[in-house]
Amino acid sequence: MIYTIKGDILIELSQVEDEFLKRNRVVFHPEDMLKSAVDERKKSIEPTELDRFNDLNCNQQASLQELARQMGGSVGGISFDKDKCITLGNFYKVGANTSSSTISVQASHEYCLLSKKVNEYYMASHKTGAIYKAYSRELTCMLNRVGIRHIVSKELKLALRHGDYDLDDAFIYATENIYTPMKLIMSELWLNSKYLNNLKRKTKTKDVNQEIQDHLFEINFLDERHRTLVEEMEEMKDMFFLKLRDYCAEKLVESKVMTSLKSYNWNMDATFEHIITHLEDFVV
Repeated sequence: MIYTIKGDILIELSQVEDEFLKRNRVVFHPEDMLKSAVDERKKSIEPTELDRFNDLNCNQQASLQELARQMGGSVGGISFDKDKCITLGNFYKVGANTSSSTISVQASHEYCLLSKKVNEYYMASHKTGAIYKAYSRELTCMLNRVGIRHIVSKELKLALRHGDYDLDDAFIYATENIYTPMKLIMSELWLNSKYLNNLKRKTKTKDVNQEIQDHLFEINFLDERHRTLVEEMEEMKDMFFLKLRDYCAEKLVESKVMTSLKSYNWNMDATFEHIITHLEDFVV
């Protein structure tokens, strides 16, 4: 099933996903956006209320299990009847005459109220998740169109969050802060190395000479590209260290600088700001 929301963004669901969302009363509207869905989820329940509900829910189940023990049996299939405001389950008593029945305990008024909020929260979460997938897919396509290929989900999540869940703003944040020149080179190096290693393995297992020759041609091309990328990476590193040395006359610990670069996802500007703020940690 396909739903269209604001910005002509398509939510593509399998039959199983669609049926699941319908069972949970999730409805998509043409004016829906990721931000509105996130806001709806936030408004549905306070974090403290969710914690309180979880505590009460544990108490309810413990009370039902204690009742079953007092009756000389056990309980399973525990659920909550929101209309009657009771927690109930299937009671089993094993003995000469094995039997089963239903037992229940009354829930507090607070528990009943919170259970409604929790249901709204889960409905909002399911809706947010579906819209988030659609936005992630669209953002990935936008990044692919400008040549960015190696994209991981945590980077999409970061871009959407910093872009206040707006696609255009998320794209700007991603291209300016996540997929920096050094990051793009590192990503291509990683992809190139992975693909190159796969090709080299194929040449060891293939029996057809022509296929081996085709792979060897591609391997030579990728080897050359790999060397070019390494050279570009070294030039960027040299420029980065020159910039640091212009600011700091002391000897820098290169390994610590590189670790910091990696932790900042190869963002040289962010790494530079961090190093000059904590310079004592990076010098001998």
